[in-house]
Amino acid sequence: MLFFGAAQNVMVPATINGIAVRHIGSTAFENAAVHTVTLPNGLQTIGARAFAGCVNLVEVSIPVSVTSIANDAFAGSPGVTIRTTMGSAAYHFARLHGIPLQLQ
Repeated sequence: MLFFGAAQNVMVPATINGIAVRHIGSTAFENAAVHTVTLPNGLQTIGARAFAGCVNLVEVSIPVSVTSIANDAFAGSPGVTIRTTMGSAAYHFARLHGIPLQLQ
């Protein structure tokens, strides 16, 4: 599912139509004009180029339940900060890719 909304501050729900949201698919938010995105607990993966080209993106909150983030998930999103828990997969991803962190 791709994001086509106009909202700048997005909170992804934990369920959609009664089905748990476990993955942010490839290119889901690519080139979207979002500023902040909060991902739900229970989410497991963030796909390739999921947030690529989001030039207005300043913060993504990633829960500790996320265990896999594609290497290019934030390609071309230069102002993003990842908000997460120390030691989480998102924490290690941000450190590896030089993305600023804000600890929860």
